Amino acid sequence: MELRIPRQRTDVKALAVVQSGGMTLLAAATRERIQTWDTASWAPQACIAAPWTKSLAAVPLSATHHLLASGSGHALNLWDPLTAENLHTLVTAAPIEAITTLRDNGTLLLGIGGPAGFTTLDVNIPPP
Repeated sequence: MELRIPRQRTDVKALAVVQSGGMTLLAAATRERIQTWDTASWAPQACIAAPWTKSLAAVPLSATHHLLASGSGHALNLWDPLTAENLHTLVTAAPIEAITTLRDNGTLLLGIGGPAGFTTLDVNIPPP
């Protein structure tokens, strides 16, 4: 199956699978935007204007609700993967080339890395 991103002819830079609204979504980042699709029907969902995205990751607030994290050359963003709402932005001095999450004693941690090194952040966002 080939999934088309409207008005986009560049390579996919990053992929992530997220759970939201009872759906499993595939998120794909290109040089200009992030597009999400419902994996049950492959219907397009959100289209997020996020230029120069280098990395994507699911941020699990619960087993059935994830946020979408994106890293670019200057910021880390947390998005609602269904509505494309930007919930939080952390401006950085260096590119975010890798994002990961883990739980440590019940605390959700977001790890970000790039040429400046690696750091972890507590994620304290209540689930909807």
